[in-house]
Amino acid sequence: MPFAEIKDIYPQIKDTLDKVKSLVYMRSQSKEAKFLLDKIEADIELFNQNYTKAIYILENSLRNHASNVQDSLRCYSMLKNAFVKIRDINKAFEIHHLMEMKWDRKSDTVIIDYGHQKSTLYNMLGLTEQAINERRIEGKKYILKNDTDGYANLYNDLGVFYNAKKKSDSAQFYFLKAKNLLLQKKVSKEKETFYKFFLALIDGNLALSYFNEGNTIEAIPLLKVDVYYSLKVQNFESAFNSYNLLTKCYVNLKQKKLAKSYLDSAQNL
Repeated sequence: MPFAEIKDIYPQIKDTLDKVKSLVYMRSQSKEAKFLLDKIEADIELFNQNYTKAIYILENSLRNHASNVQDSLRCYSMLKNAFVKIRDINKAFEIHHLMEMKWDRKSDTVIIDYGHQKSTLYNMLGLTEQAINERRIEGKKYILKNDTDGYANLYNDLGVFYNAKKKSDSAQFYFLKAKNLLLQKKVSKEKETFYKFFLALIDGNLALSYFNEGNTIEAIPLLKVDVYYSLKVQNFESAFNSYNLLTKCYVNLKQKKLAKSYLDSAQNL
């Protein structure tokens, strides 16, 4: 199980797990058991944001304990996430390439997080044109005809990439396209909050395109809604980004007290 799901009971099982680990490493020849223990340890370090330590554990496990394609892909998935977190995007891209080569060989019954798509990694490297082209290819490959969420994600990503190029007109076109798709979708009560967050996230991205055009007043209400729903679903990265942009908005409007208030909120996050 992901460590995030067992963190509350972890203190109760830690001593037993440490004993098991000691016995396995001292007495067992089982690569499978050692791999599973490595995975647990790496997952804990990733959760605690000790990314360099997680990378060390995963690379060691990949060399010494991974015994099949599934094991390798599990390591690659966690490694790619860790390298993205420490902003070593070149290394993340390299790991992604290794995942691509092995992905079709994994069992269909095994669920492994693919992590960031190649298009997102291109964008992180500043290769925005390649990111746009790759995202269109990914859309054709992986999105089914009636997959509203898939197309909304595609259009939102394209908008983000055009924002990076400071092409606000194109960015706004895709953000509004994504919003219109989601607004037409029938949503069950239990998923209502998620879709409100999704819409608010797109609005936050739309706000950046307005800000890039100099339309600060139009950006502010969209960012406030994004902050509200981001905090509600505990997506702190999204809230942090919007707090930062709100700070810039109020600096531009020469409202220093409000700017400082949002900067303090970002710092607290």
